[in-house]
Amino acid sequence: MNLEDASGDPDQPLIDLAIAAEKIAAARAAAAKLQVPIVVNARTDVYLLPAGDSAGQYSEALRRLIAYRDAGADCVFAPGLKDAATIAQLVRDVQCPLNILAAPGRHRFPNLKSWALPA
Repeated sequence: MNLEDASGDPDQPLIDLAIAAEKIAAARAAAAKLQVPIVVNARTDVYLLPAGDSAGQYSEALRRLIAYRDAGADCVFAPGLKDAATIAQLVRDVQCPLNILAAPGRHRFPNLKSWALPA
């Protein structure tokens, strides 16, 4: 299950963090109650928004992804993130599986694999 934090509102492009985390927790609780095995992939669209300062984007993405992890997401997703060093840092900081969008010629698999958390 992919849960996203985009609002569709250009004036406020991301939904409130608390509401996004509540949705993740509710999905996790409903699946547990119904005994339905799911993988919750929580997506933040911070890096798909019009460019702001990169430090601000990183801190907001990290804040959101950690909240989603803590709310019960199995993995998190940061589409639009392209910089290899930033991806590696986010893997270390978020401490759960991180999904990114792959694109031809962007990142080689051996490099991505080297950023993985130890088992």
